[in-house]
Formats: sequence, C-alpha cells, structure tokens
Amino acid sequence: MAWGSFYGQAAPNIKFVEDFARENSLAEEEAIAKIWRVQGYHRITDYWGPAIYSAFGNGETSVSYDTQEDMYRDFFVTLDEAVNALQSSSKANAFGNNDQIFGGDISKWIKFANSLRLRLATRVKYVD
Repeated sequence: MAWGSFYGQAAPNIKFVEDFARENSLAEEEAIAKIWRVQGYHRITDYWGPAIYSAFGNGETSVSYDTQEDMYRDFFVTLDEAVNALQSSSKANAFGNNDQIFGGDISKWIKFANSLRLRLATRVKYVD
C-alpha cells in the first residue's frame, strides 16, 4: 500500500515541483523539493531496499532499481546542493503559505535538511 501510494501520488508530485522550480529558476523552491525527495525516498529504501529512484519519471514502462548504497550516496549530494542553495539565498521565505510544513521558512528547511543528513549518516553503515 505505501509503495503504491508513494509511486502513484507522492513521487510524481515531488518530481513535478522539482522540475517546475528548476525550469522557472525558482532556486529556493527547487532546493526544498530536493529535501522532500530525499525524505520520501529514504523511507522507501529503508523499508524495501532497492527502489526506483534515478530512473523515476523517465517515461519508460520498465526501469531499473537503484541499490540502497547508490541512493544513499545521492541523498548526501542532493542535501548538500539543497542546503547550499538555501544558505546562499537572499530570500527568507519560499512557497509562502502554501508550505504547510514550515510556512516557507528557509531557515527551518535548512535545519530539517541537516537533521535529515544526520539521520541518514546513522543509517548509512547498514546500506553499504
């Protein structure tokens, strides 16, 4: 059930937001979408192991699964990119009232990304 909900609803929405933000030069919104992508996919791979990650949304009917190790390596790179983008931003808010988690507060998203990075670091020894 969770697998189907994630890949049927959450993953497509996260991908849409991330792609839309990138195409429209919305750096802060893209960074937040990246953080949320890592949050979602880390739960999927921790529960089921290998999962569709790097090839998700490519339009193919058959895609390969990424290993947990590869996913975790990308998670750290993605979080670094997102935090750097948010830290270098002159904006204090992204998404405004549409952000129902932190109300668009960029400083809270940075804090969340760093705590997520710590959580992943404590688990990375099990995916090697």
